[in-house]
Amino acid sequence: MLFRFALISLMLLAHGCDNQNAGGAESGVPTRAQRSPEGVLDFQLADTSGKIIRLADYRGKTVLINFWAHWCTPCLDEIPDLVRLREDYRERGLEVLGVVSPAGLNQKKSRQLARSLGITYPVLWGTEDLVALFNNFANLPMTFVINPRGKLVNSSMGKHDYSYFEQLIQKHLPQP
Repeated sequence: MLFRFALISLMLLAHGCDNQNAGGAESGVPTRAQRSPEGVLDFQLADTSGKIIRLADYRGKTVLINFWAHWCTPCLDEIPDLVRLREDYRERGLEVLGVVSPAGLNQKKSRQLARSLGITYPVLWGTEDLVALFNNFANLPMTFVINPRGKLVNSSMGKHDYSYFEQLIQKHLPQP
């Protein structure tokens, strides 16, 4: 029995959490997610305090967007590395945005976890429209990198560590 539990845990860590089977609550905020003909992404979402955040407000910066959920252990495991990454690269033009998956959205638990994990970057309430903008991915955690011009330049599924995230952003940071 213990072996079976360990095997299932390893499979979840390797592949992430299934975003499809967790339900589907919306945050109630209009997303206005869109992609221009040139491939520039934009959206607006509410953060955990109700403030509206627009991706366009970060033009000129590299933006790492990380989708997570309170029920996804691999998601929670990588958050400390994302906090550290933002601290280390913020002065060089990096912003990290955490997006709480709309699948099984529980705002109270997500707010509590964001505080207890020491998340210092903006945490936004995700919507199905936003997931559709990013090609309806099915697993968490899911990470996307947006270049300073607003174009999607990288995506990665599953749990990663600091060095992996660092490699993901390095060549997309704004040039001084």
